Amino acid sequence: MERNKRRKIFTIVPDSSKKRIQLKYVALIISTQIICILVLVIGYNSILHLVLQSAQLGRYAEMQLSKVFFWMNWLFAGVTIISIIIGGILSLHLSHKFVGPLYRIENTIKSALKDGKLVEFKIREDDELHELIILLNELMKKGIKYG
Repeated sequence: MERNKRRKIFTIVPDSSKKRIQLKYVALIISTQIICILVLVIGYNSILHLVLQSAQLGRYAEMQLSKVFFWMNWLFAGVTIISIIIGGILSLHLSHKFVGPLYRIENTIKSALKDGKLVEFKIREDDELHELIILLNELMKKGIKYG
């Protein structure tokens, strides 16, 4: 049961401050994608209108090209929506690998302060920040005093 719980892609860390970090990261990724896509669409449509205005095509050719460009715009829209969804899911998953360990570190430190006992920091194998966990565990074992 615990293993399945960890594998969920949409899991958000329960702490509200950590959730804000995750959502800020996801918003940054999605907004960057949207800006890039908007620049591409504006550039594409500008070039399209320049070509159609400068080319001396007959009415039939202009109508056919307009249909082609109409469907290309819908294709761009579909690709845009799909890339934003995939980017959002992947960024949420990636941020969870950083925010999850921070959440566990914070809870472990709170528990150690509350109980006054040495504790061992543990995170999942696929999480990031393993070097920090190793250093924190060494610090706990040595019991270095302040000052």
